[in-house]
Amino acid sequence: MRCVGKLLDLVNRYYELQLCYAELKAFGADNIQHDLLNNSFVFDCEDVERLLFRSSWLSEINGKKTFIYEVIQACRKIIWKYSDLWFAHLAYPFKARMRPQVARSLINITCPEERGVILDPFCGSGTTNTEAYLCGLDSVGIDIIPFYVYMSEAKIQFFKKEIAFNTVVGGNNNHPLLSVIRSACTLLRTKNKYEKRVSEIIELQKIYFEKIREKVPRTKHEFLVGTATDIPYPSEHFDAIVCSPPYGSAIDYTKENPGPEEMMEIPEELKPYLVLTKDEVSWKKLMADAFSEMYRVLKKEGRLAIIIGNQKKKGRIVDYVGWSKKRLEEIGFKKLYQFTELISSTGTRNILNDEILIFERR
Repeated sequence: MRCVGKLLDLVNRYYELQLCYAELKAFGADNIQHDLLNNSFVFDCEDVERLLFRSSWLSEINGKKTFIYEVIQACRKIIWKYSDLWFAHLAYPFKARMRPQVARSLINITCPEERGVILDPFCGSGTTNTEAYLCGLDSVGIDIIPFYVYMSEAKIQFFKKEIAFNTVVGGNNNHPLLSVIRSACTLLRTKNKYEKRVSEIIELQKIYFEKIREKVPRTKHEFLVGTATDIPYPSEHFDAIVCSPPYGSAIDYTKENPGPEEMMEIPEELKPYLVLTKDEVSWKKLMADAFSEMYRVLKKEGRLAIIIGNQKKKGRIVDYVGWSKKRLEEIGFKKLYQFTELISSTGTRNILNDEILIFERR
């Protein structure tokens, strides 16, 4: 079927068009053409219904609105200032996070099937897992910091358990996302008020329950405190891996993304595997071990999407991207795509543009 897919109005970067193209290819589209004047893609596709549900960048296909368009429009009154922080993403503005829309697109490129299990071994605030949920896919999230694992799981609970909160009597139902929001409002350097942010999250949850929930298949999600260098799952277990490893010493994640003190403490046995190291040699050693583990647990012909950026350090450029590509190819991955994502957020001045790398396990 010949299709015309109109791009979302917030698509305005070249790498987004590249991701959209790769996403269409993953869903079996053919004869893809970018119509610049009409802000759209024209392509042949047989499974239009699946593309309507899973697309990350299109607002409509042949006049039918996409799922992501409905999500953005439903949330726009609340998230107008944060256009892609829909639903639970708004609870904690994690520094150096993967953009939800990019995570969704990478999930689609690496696992376009209707069912599958996605792994993020550096899950951070749970962006990949949340988007896997909204794609109707199972997921596993691993992180070395307990609070980040708690936050990731709390975001999934947003879609399942109603948040009860009463500012008059001070009562709530101890929904895990409430403590995440409190941490964001009291520990981060933001002007967000706790009660206001909770009311926004409750409104977003109401929107989800009333307008979106019935369209999302039931899925399973697991989270654990651990390390990417020792993933406790069988070989060839995961359909895809989507992750953004730490930037070495460029960002102090525990300082920039704090939580309750007792939940920020890394288990003693895991401390040697913390990738937030100050020296290049240690970072590469730990990442080499992590890459080998990713290869082991990924299914044959499964895909890995990873975001890595080079660093400026004492007047020189540390080529983490080039090293990562070489290492991944040495252990048996084949590179499929490389896209450059511009960095515009604050606190990342020592990091050059992110590189989105997509590989296939041979």
